[in-house]
Amino acid sequence: MITITKNRMLTYLKNILNNTNILILNVEESSYLVKKNSIKDKLIGLKKMGPEIVIITNGANPIYCIDANNEFYSVYPLDIKVVEVTGAGDSFSSSFLAGIIKTGDFDFSLKLAIVNSHSVLRYKGAKNNLLAYSQAEKEISQTQIKIMKGIFL
Repeated sequence: MITITKNRMLTYLKNILNNTNILILNVEESSYLVKKNSIKDKLIGLKKMGPEIVIITNGANPIYCIDANNEFYSVYPLDIKVVEVTGAGDSFSSSFLAGIIKTGDFDFSLKLAIVNSHSVLRYKGAKNNLLAYSQAEKEISQTQIKIMKGIFL
C-alpha cells in the first residue's frame, strides 16, 4: 500500500489547480484545500491556486462563486422538494461548463446549472430527468433564479 502525505497531495493538486480554468467543489471539499473559515476567503484561496472561476456549492444553501474578473456571486437554490441528491453535483458542474462553452455568459451558465441540477434533484436516480438544452432554456425563462453580485451569508 502506498501512503501519500498531505503535503505531497497538496503539492500534486496545486500543479493541477494551476492548470484549471473552472473549479467546482462543495464546501467540505473546499475546506480540505483551504483552511479558511469564511466562504469569501475560501474562494480567494482557491483562486490563488490557479483556477479562473471557482464555485463552492453547499447542498440546499446558497452557492458562492468568484469569476474570472474577481467578482463574487451568491446564487440561491430553488425551493423544491428533493427526492434524491445523487447526480445533482455532476449535473450542476456539467451544465455550468456547457453554458460557458456554448455562450461564455457566466450568469446564464449558473442558471443553466441550477435548473438542470434541480431537475435531477426532483427524481430518483443520478441521470433521470436531465434536461436537453432547449428544455433548460425554457425552464430558465419560466423560473425566477436569484443571483446576486457579492457574498451574502
